[in-house]
Parts: sequence; C-alpha cells; structure tokens
Amino acid sequence: MGAYLRFELRRLVRDPRLLMFTVLTPVVTYVIFSSVGPDGDRLEGVDAAAALMVGLAGYGAVAGVLSVGTSVS
Repeated sequence: MGAYLRFELRRLVRDPRLLMFTVLTPVVTYVIFSSVGPDGDRLEGVDAAAALMVGLAGYGAVAGVLSVGTSVS
C-alpha cells in the first residue's frame, strides 16, 4: 500500500496541471466560498460549508479521472 501511495504522489507532483485542477482548485474555492456566508447557514438541512466541501470533492474526483485518462491513452 505504501509503494502505491508513493507512486501516486510522485505522479501527482510530476504533472502540475493535474495537481492544480484536482487538489488546489477545490481547496482554494472552498476557502473562498465557505467564508462568504453567515455562520450557521444551511442548505437542505446540511451546513453550507459541508455541502460545499462535498460538491468540491466531487469536482476534484471528476477532474482527476478526466485528467488521468488523457495521460493513460
């Protein structure tokens, strides 16, 4: 498991575009938009910051899958 994790981290660092779109963009977007709304803001019964985090995690996952597909082919 450790060897696979090291391999994936090396691959992530080698491709700066992948690093930017899968890690940095969702984190920066979360930091910017989670501090905009008032504390205690809720969306459909869920804290707004938590809902935003889940949405951005989905974005990061989809961006990662689509970015890796081009390098594999």
